[in-house]
Amino acid sequence: MKLAVIYDSRTGNTRQAAEWIAEGMREAEDTESRIFSIQETDADYIRDCRGVVIGSPSYGALLTAELREWLLTGAKQMNLAGKLGGAFATEQYTHGGGD
Repeated sequence: MKLAVIYDSRTGNTRQAAEWIAEGMREAEDTESRIFSIQETDADYIRDCRGVVIGSPSYGALLTAELREWLLTGAKQMNLAGKLGGAFATEQYTHGGGD
């Protein structure tokens, strides 16, 4: 089964979380998983996936503007309807770190 993790990241923390999630997915038998930033998605791979997980840093309890725009426009070509789905967020730290 093919699975994808699609993320937006500023400092790399959300990308790291996406990698951990994809690693966990690969532990299931006969499962292939790949991660994609929203800037570099592989539409053919994602269309073939059974499930997609989407991740974003959290800014004021919201996802990034770029990910929101991607979901409203770019994701349409991926045929996400009917797929298994999930989402995750990473915390923005107020002390200058995080993503």
